[in-house]
Amino acid sequence: MRFRPALPQSKLAAVEGVRSGGVIKVIAEFRRPWWEDVLGHIGFFRSAPGAAFHGFWAPFWDRTGPSALSSLMGIPHVKDATGDSGRIRSIFLSVLSEMFPRVDLESE
Repeated sequence: MRFRPALPQSKLAAVEGVRSGGVIKVIAEFRRPWWEDVLGHIGFFRSAPGAAFHGFWAPFWDRTGPSALSSLMGIPHVKDATGDSGRIRSIFLSVLSEMFPRVDLESE
């Protein structure tokens, strides 16, 4: 990558120090948008700091589409779940269960 005009050395060093890591994206479809019972008609909500999944997006909150939530799992949690879809599902639902303890996620 080239920058024109050239970046100062301090900024170049910072850019060169940025590293990416693994991420797992989950999109889960539910029977209905049950989170709206608690939060109202919204497109995004956050979980507790440090949770494996820290933000949830309702991709169709403003248009017709399935009742779905999407979220990302990143470092350091991803290394404990890579390649194990059952573990990923379990972690995803456990984060939501902590946030919404009165919702029967399995039936949703």
